[in-house]
Amino acid sequence: MTPLSKAKGDVQIRIASTRYRDLVIQRGRITAALAGGVMKTSIDELKLADGIVGATATLDASGKVAALNYQISVAGIQSRPLLKAFADMDRLSGKADFEAKGKARGGNQKELVGSLNGDGRFKFLDGAIHGINLAAALRKVKTLGLGSSENEKTDFAELSASFVIKNGVLDNRDFKMLAPLIRLSGEGLVLMPLRTIDYQVEAKLVASLKGQGGGDALAGLPIPIRLRGPWDNVAYKVDWKSVFSLAAKDPTRLKNMPKDLRQMGKNFGVALPVSKIPGTEKLGEFFKNIPGLSKDKGAPETSKTEPSGKQPEQEKAPSVPDPLKSLKGLFGK
Repeated sequence: MTPLSKAKGDVQIRIASTRYRDLVIQRGRITAALAGGVMKTSIDELKLADGIVGATATLDASGKVAALNYQISVAGIQSRPLLKAFADMDRLSGKADFEAKGKARGGNQKELVGSLNGDGRFKFLDGAIHGINLAAALRKVKTLGLGSSENEKTDFAELSASFVIKNGVLDNRDFKMLAPLIRLSGEGLVLMPLRTIDYQVEAKLVASLKGQGGGDALAGLPIPIRLRGPWDNVAYKVDWKSVFSLAAKDPTRLKNMPKDLRQMGKNFGVALPVSKIPGTEKLGEFFKNIPGLSKDKGAPETSKTEPSGKQPEQEKAPSVPDPLKSLKGLFGK
């Protein structure tokens, strides 16, 4: 920060039209002024990707500890070309609005990030997450890794969240995504000084547009997904055991669940009972009323050994001549 207190001057840049990679900046103005160790910068009505960007920032290095104060607003930006140009990432598309403001103090970058306090919000409309079809993957209990196929994507009507930053820790409690076949909600922390994330997402599948059926056996059930780890290697885990445990308590859902999903439940340690077919209760009563059939299985009753080991007394049969003995008598044997 020392050079800031030793320099003085200002700069103004007016943009008529310029290109950065594949992104065209159509117009805008950038100004910066430095005096007495205080640098003030601003971006005014920067038009790009069909939207407008505005921002101000002040870095005061006149004292022993530098102080940062910033504010930024983005309205109507097409997010995919912007992210591709500045972050080399094209997995997210949609019309984006973003607002944020914050303050920090410190002698270097690490201290500034660790003391950052502020808040903000973002919203993406009519966009998509490219490289994965979340609804299809969850229906098949598949891995949720991003693919390379451009055809795989999750369209959404809205993806939004707000956040509060306290001492460098970003806290979000209202993340949501609304899509035709899936709903997402989430909350968690982003620890900026440690560059790690600890986040819990809950997904719910919506019944398909084709109507109820085996493919919708998981529709409406909360599917917990945990994301945790460093920014460059975030790990995730889907709690399928809790999903199938809830499914096991719903007879109607079990009746519609295909065999392969039942097997998946067993793989996660949840035994899914076979749902009774409606009407079998009356069929059982029919068998119970047939003389000579077991009340439990609808089969002929058989003699059972008494617990004491004694055989039950046999009923005396009527006196009828034995045919075999009669024949033996004819031959004298």
